[in-house]
Amino acid sequence: MASGSVGIGSVFGIRISLHWTFVILLLLPLFLFLFTLESIYILGFLGIVLLFTCVFLHELAHSVTAIRNKVKVKEIILLPIGGLSMIDSVRIRPDIEFNLSIAGPVMSLFLGGIFGILAVISPMGIITFAMQLMFILNMFLGLFNMLPAFPMDGGRVMMSYLREKRGEFDATMLTARISKYIIALIVVGTLAYIIEINANFIVKEVDFLITLFIAFWLYGGTQAERERAILRRDTKGLTVISAAAKDFVLVDPGASIEELYRLFKSSKEHIIITKGGDGYALVDIFRRRAAVADYAQGLTVNVPNLPANTNVIDAIVQLGETGIGILVRGGKPIGIITSQRLQALITLHTMSKAKKGRHSAHGTGL
Repeated sequence: MASGSVGIGSVFGIRISLHWTFVILLLLPLFLFLFTLESIYILGFLGIVLLFTCVFLHELAHSVTAIRNKVKVKEIILLPIGGLSMIDSVRIRPDIEFNLSIAGPVMSLFLGGIFGILAVISPMGIITFAMQLMFILNMFLGLFNMLPAFPMDGGRVMMSYLREKRGEFDATMLTARISKYIIALIVVGTLAYIIEINANFIVKEVDFLITLFIAFWLYGGTQAERERAILRRDTKGLTVISAAAKDFVLVDPGASIEELYRLFKSSKEHIIITKGGDGYALVDIFRRRAAVADYAQGLTVNVPNLPANTNVIDAIVQLGETGIGILVRGGKPIGIITSQRLQALITLHTMSKAKKGRHSAHGTGL
């Protein structure tokens, strides 16, 4: 589970989590209701629940499209202005990435159209109000997420389109540049709107703070994509094999606790792996169920299995929060990799390149 999020269940085997901002947004009207007992806050809570439903359906469209294209999705993190589908892959063909990215906004716009029709034909009352609200929320999510800026779906759509014409690095850098222009336009446009509208200071201040939050979020996502592209370019050809540790021992899944104990005492390699799932897994003797597990297979922890030629940046993304993975070649384990070793390798590699660049620059003088 990603940091800063709360798990609430799973769909199609995909973990569903709420980002902390969404949790606060849900709890805030309830706390206000408890202190004021004003029913308007209950309506606010119901509105946020409807927003949650819209965001969930938006992200579910991404995930279903991913599954249909044989791309695994590990987790969906829901945010108030969209969501993140944590896919189990870092390299996707441009055409597939285009389909994955556009699926969410298309779903939101489709739902917005359905609810708009229902709002027109339904009798006046609370149901009509709910349909109108769902129309507004879905149309907002669909249109806002189509902004050609990172980390929005529109940014992914633009980058996937440019990748086929310019290559991955140039496509990412151009999309990042456009993203920054859009962020500036959002901030300037909001300032102009606040100046023009006839509203009290508190309303204007809240509007501006919301815009700043969105701008910082967009900027953070843009910078992350830009820096990842630069690192991937600078580490081209640098694979995980360079950071692999060989201090592990492979055991049979049926190895007993007694065998593991003797092995642990007699071997200098204390990292134990065994067959597990579709590949190899770590044997964690400190797991809670160790007291009742009789064999190695009862102590396994699934971790990513990565090919030996995986780029180091891609590997760090795939390791995720586990921070450890098993390197395989020809279907057999050949090493253990960790995020710390990969980050150390990347740092030393970039420092070495920078030093060579300085020496080369000095050598060109007359």
